[in-house]
Amino acid sequence: SGFVYEKQDINVQDENQNTALYYAVKHQNIEFVNFLLSKGADINKQCFKGNTALHMAFKVQNEQIIMDLMQNGGDLNILNQYNQSPLAFGNIEFLKKLDYKNVQHLLKENQLPLRIIINYILINIFVKKKRKFIHEKYKQF
Repeated sequence: SGFVYEKQDINVQDENQNTALYYAVKHQNIEFVNFLLSKGADINKQCFKGNTALHMAFKVQNEQIIMDLMQNGGDLNILNQYNQSPLAFGNIEFLKKLDYKNVQHLLKENQLPLRIIINYILINIFVKKKRKFIHEKYKQF
């Protein structure tokens, strides 16, 4: 007989408060990510550092997983303990490749924080002018 699970088992957290979905995203296992989503995994569940599966998806720079998470309710506005949204984990080249317009239609109306808009504008300015970041801490934007 097969494994029998309860819905709450899908969202069980380990000692770091990471979920199976978080690890599936970290290891870029798209098939398992989609399986967990189909079983009701909580996309916006935060680990002890406040990161979500969407934070990790941007960190590993997997466009397909990002789109899958966002189409299933992933929230770009959740901040981790360092006040970073998932977008903070994408480097300039990846954010350009992702093409913000592809993500924009998935954002909920009036839920895009001003800081993300400003960061996106700054990214475009730096990319267009091929400038380097003045301060190391702004590299992530």
